[in-house]
Amino acid sequence: MVLSEEDGGRSKLYGFGWNKHGQLGLDSAQTTYSSPTEIKNFDLSAVSHVSCGGGHTAVVLNDGTVWTAGSNTCGQCGQGNLDDVRAFTQVKHVFGSKAVALTKCGEEFTIFVTQSQQVFGCGLNNAGQVSTSLQENFTVPTLINEMEGKGICSLACSQSEVYAISNNGEVFSWGIPKEKAKENQM
Repeated sequence: MVLSEEDGGRSKLYGFGWNKHGQLGLDSAQTTYSSPTEIKNFDLSAVSHVSCGGGHTAVVLNDGTVWTAGSNTCGQCGQGNLDDVRAFTQVKHVFGSKAVALTKCGEEFTIFVTQSQQVFGCGLNNAGQVSTSLQENFTVPTLINEMEGKGICSLACSQSEVYAISNNGEVFSWGIPKEKAKENQM
């Protein structure tokens, strides 16, 4: 995803590349876009940020709503099912009354931080990247209880690991690194 400023000062959001699962949110069956294509779903002035995972994308708007598109085989789009999402669709589970401040996408999971600094996750949980629960997939954003009261303000995600930074600089990590995830598969 790229941002571009057009004539007249109007900014636009563009996407290009692989779209096999609809991760560009263009509501198209076309699997590849070799040149930037405008994503017309949003007024770009309302977009807070965009995060891209292995085959899915999340967009957070300034109003605290979050929209997802793409591969949803593990529930990583947070729509309550396992169907791929070809057009950006608002995540309404849990967040109906909670404004999202930021989100980060991992390989097949998504982590959200609300404006009240609660941390939620959905998607693949085979390495504990979403929850310490033994449940493998979460199809709706689920509160990560271990992060309650930690004041999380920033996130980073890898294939199967999450790093969270608190307001006072503490760093928290959960899930397991790629090397360990491969060891567990043998």
